Amino acid sequence: MLLRYLVAFFIKLMLFGVLSKYNTLIFKTMSLHPFRPFVLFTLLFLSQTVNSQVIWLEDFSGAPPAPGWTDFFTDCDGTPESFNGVQNGRYEVIDMEGTPCCPVAGGGAGNNEWVTNEITITGYCNVSISVNYGVIGTFECSAGGPYFSCTDVANIDNGHDQIVFEYSLDGGPWVQFQYVCGAAPPGPATVSGLSGNTIRVRIQPANKSTAETYWFDDVTVSGSLPTVDPVPDVEVCAGEDVMVMFTGTGTPAPTFDWTNDNTAIGLGASGSGNLDFTPPTNLSQQEIATITVTPVSPGCSGVPETFTITVNPLPQTDDPADVVACAGDMVDIIFTGSDPGATYHWTINGLPPNPLFPPSGTGNISGTAPPVPFPISGTVTVHAVSAEGCIGPDQTFSVSLFPAISASFSMTSLPNLCLGQPAVFFGQF
Repeated sequence: MLLRYLVAFFIKLMLFGVLSKYNTLIFKTMSLHPFRPFVLFTLLFLSQTVNSQVIWLEDFSGAPPAPGWTDFFTDCDGTPESFNGVQNGRYEVIDMEGTPCCPVAGGGAGNNEWVTNEITITGYCNVSISVNYGVIGTFECSAGGPYFSCTDVANIDNGHDQIVFEYSLDGGPWVQFQYVCGAAPPGPATVSGLSGNTIRVRIQPANKSTAETYWFDDVTVSGSLPTVDPVPDVEVCAGEDVMVMFTGTGTPAPTFDWTNDNTAIGLGASGSGNLDFTPPTNLSQQEIATITVTPVSPGCSGVPETFTITVNPLPQTDDPADVVACAGDMVDIIFTGSDPGATYHWTINGLPPNPLFPPSGTGNISGTAPPVPFPISGTVTVHAVSAEGCIGPDQTFSVSLFPAISASFSMTSLPNLCLGQPAVFFGQF
């Protein structure tokens, strides 16, 4: 049993190393794996990595922030060691009491702020904020916070430490999503399920001693865009059913809206859901439509995909004339129709097989009518097949064959006749 779990553990490690590159492969492989808890975790992990996108990130690595941020901090006691700003690859706050400065032993009211400019989140679903933070030193927490005004109480004005995390959507009021009082355990401050056009993030740290450091890092705004999987182009013949099923990703699962730029194929100009329609059979020419499908989740839509549906017309066969021939006559049946490039396939019923009229064939029929012992007729059924493989409707015509006629004559009267005498002939057919 121990060996089994060790093997499973190393497999997991190897798979994690290539997870981001081979998402689909890992999902299929692990679906067959006997350790179900890891299968579930892998599925959830894939779901998050596929759908979530970083919209904005500040990791304080030295790269210029975009779209940027501003800060405003106040040191009320004038201690030289007080500091706020980027150091150690993160934003640190040391002994910054915050305005307004309060009369109690140089305390402050906690109004410091680090705030982003407006971040565009239009079109994204399930927007989330994540901020890593931590504490260094010994901190104090007074009940009832957060505080942003002077209370003239020493343990609040000059002893209470806090970080407040807030966001504002579309220029609206600030909404608190996490409050750290004193020396709370480090971790990310997070909020999700947001939507709008713009968002701002505000972080308000305030502490009251040079032995206390608040820090925060990796301010991340993420969101998900629903996706639609690429759809291959479709080519059918007129009258054939067309069924296209759309798939994609999103949280929640997306629906699919589509538009069609050529309704001659038998599909409406717009709609939603999968496609299921039958092109008309009476098309006179090839029709090509561009379908644009957009994945949609509540409050957002993803990048559209386009594909084409080509409907080829059915080749028509001109109605051939009936054929009547005697044995030995030359027969020449030329098929024509709407498609110059079509081939013609035919079958014959009612005639005995012969070189000119076998049971089936392709192309024109040309040759000498075969001998028959008595009059006989049959039916030829012909249809055209286009270069695209579309089969047109049948046409039928009849073929009637007759035996050849021969005759011999002999005179039964005297061989020498005078003018005016009757002559008698005997004929045999």
